[in-house]
Amino acid sequence: MKISQFTVTPFSIPFVKPLQTSSNTYSHRKGVWLHLKWKNFSGWGEAAPLSGFSNESLKDVHYALEGFHQAIDGESFD
Repeated sequence: MKISQFTVTPFSIPFVKPLQTSSNTYSHRKGVWLHLKWKNFSGWGEAAPLSGFSNESLKDVHYALEGFHQAIDGESFD
């Protein structure tokens, strides 16, 4: 299997109503949408860690996806 397309699209979506916690107020959600293709198959995913609720940051997600993309670039998986 060789992934023919790997697309990462950043997004920022405002909340309809801000999310208030004891330590912060969140007005929008930032993340990335993922799209992978192989032959006639297509897969979609999302990564959107929310600061204070996740151990990972959006920067960590970008680093992980960059590493994944480099690992699969030109590789075949059977």
